[in-house]
Amino acid sequence: MSNNSKVLLLGNGIYRAFHGEEESWGNILGYVKDRFEGDGVVLNIKPSALRSYILYFEYLYACWKKSKWESKNEGNEIKMWGEFSGKLQEYLSEKYDSPEYTAYSKYINGLVWEHYNVVLTTNIDNRLEINFPNMDAEYEDDGDYAKEWAQSSNRKWKYSTFRRKEKDPRKIFYMHGSIDKEKSICFGLDHYLGEYMCQYDCLYGLDSKDRTMLLKMLKGEVDANDIEGDIENSWLYHFLFRDVDIIGQGLSNDEIDIWWMIEKRFQYNIIRSIENENSNGKKVINHKNTIRYFYPSIDIGKSKPKVELLRAFDVVPVIIPCSTYREFYKIYFDEFAGENT
Repeated sequence: MSNNSKVLLLGNGIYRAFHGEEESWGNILGYVKDRFEGDGVVLNIKPSALRSYILYFEYLYACWKKSKWESKNEGNEIKMWGEFSGKLQEYLSEKYDSPEYTAYSKYINGLVWEHYNVVLTTNIDNRLEINFPNMDAEYEDDGDYAKEWAQSSNRKWKYSTFRRKEKDPRKIFYMHGSIDKEKSICFGLDHYLGEYMCQYDCLYGLDSKDRTMLLKMLKGEVDANDIEGDIENSWLYHFLFRDVDIIGQGLSNDEIDIWWMIEKRFQYNIIRSIENENSNGKKVINHKNTIRYFYPSIDIGKSKPKVELLRAFDVVPVIIPCSTYREFYKIYFDEFAGENT
């Protein structure tokens, strides 16, 4: 049994393993494509043709813009992007909030909360709190999880490392937004570049005590276990300074923001090591967290290049022998979840 001190970075793979293709990105993109076509937008490329979902969202916007400019002679780029973004967020929110999508076993959520108090997720659905194992039936029936889970209302939701919900002692950080805050849902290049700038600002911003504290921790001037201020309520803090298990996360080339964090963590680990070797009397705290990336043996071939890069960035790849994806996740929770490294 774990002591719940570790952090889980949870992707959508676990739900796809137990619930099939309705959980896949291809399915979600196909749904969005159909909705836009129903709205009169002409789309000639299928999602699979671009081999990248962030690029497909850019294609959707280009087609939306073309259809609106032709029909309305509307040339205001800012207004056009706002209209498209709002419609996209509306479609996605309806999809992820539908009974068909959220109807699944509580088995997965029970396993998650048994081992972890802090979850970082790239998913935008609210299933983790909707199906919290000890939830009262009245909330379970009407889905009003906001009564139970406090929301980070004092921080901006779009491009924010403070985007979270909490029910003491548990916290969920929504790295890519969530359906109950439609304006927080950001996809495509706009999303990933926005998240990148958000993280960059957290490291180098001069107008925040929290950001200054984070930078001092990265440089080894302040112990990450002895922090002040609100920085612990940032998912960037948990990824950079606490032990993390990554599972259900493909870490494809699309996921620029996560790769940026992996590289930045590695960069500052090196800087602290060099400072200790040539300290000149300067004390540098060289705390180094462990990040483990779990993947199934059935994906060993296609995962090889990614795994080699992760290892170069000082992330520990862990392969789990298995014959199915369901078996992969069951073995993880039986043998690895929440353990101290």
